[in-house]
Amino acid sequence: MEKVKETYKKYTDKKRFVSFSLEIGQKVWLVKGTIFKLLKTFRLISSNEEDGISQLTVFSCTDLMASANLC
Repeated sequence: MEKVKETYKKYTDKKRFVSFSLEIGQKVWLVKGTIFKLLKTFRLISSNEEDGISQLTVFSCTDLMASANLC
């Protein structure tokens, strides 16, 4: 995976919802997800698709830990 740069992150403590954007290569991706106590997953969603927002993949917390320092 290319180097991932965290450009924005926002935490809502009550719902444990995370929303931030990542710069991967030439594209900027919007990541939205809910942090659970034992299971942490994030959906990587393209914000550049012309036909609307489309889900690209689902990342585990471990996949994003090194690059985004979320967990």
